[in-house]
Amino acid sequence: MDLTLAGRFQFVYFPVVIALIGASLVPFWQENSPEFVFPKQNPAKLPSNSSKKIVITFLSIGLLSGAIANLNLGYLQNHRPDIMTQKIIKSSTARIAIATSYKHHGQTGRMIGIAWGLKSLKNIDSPLFFLAQDNNAQSSAAILTQQLSKIKRPVDLWLINFRAEIDLTTQNCVADSQSDGVLGQHDYELYRCLQ
Repeated sequence: MDLTLAGRFQFVYFPVVIALIGASLVPFWQENSPEFVFPKQNPAKLPSNSSKKIVITFLSIGLLSGAIANLNLGYLQNHRPDIMTQKIIKSSTARIAIATSYKHHGQTGRMIGIAWGLKSLKNIDSPLFFLAQDNNAQSSAAILTQQLSKIKRPVDLWLINFRAEIDLTTQNCVADSQSDGVLGQHDYELYRCLQ
């Protein structure tokens, strides 16, 4: 399924639509307001004052919608990766590794949202991501444990929406009791993996 078909990803077209509407409103701004001819009626002229109000209204709406898009007040993803990213940055003291269970493209989109948020921060090392197949929980946990043994330590391992039961004590990882819960639509646990 193509995620770009969602309405929130079509915002790149809005400036073009605003420009076309603006161009079509030019006659309303000029001193001689346009004449509207209705079938079998006399031409009707808009008063100059009201035609300028129409243009100002459209301009105001365009500026307001542009501000909403630029200030990230609209089109927010419902699972709020920005909040989860802030939690990860605030709580992590070592290199970041993030693991999640894969059931459908939604989990991939959530991880992309978190990755995008982390990428915008220049002062952190590149985080590691692990996407585990959800259809076999035991093998997902075993593969994560195997991959974790190859990672340079120390590392903060975030299990985000990770559905498999896993014992990370064998990997010298300790659960952080302060970082366990739900944030947005993310269930998360933080493990601090030492040498």
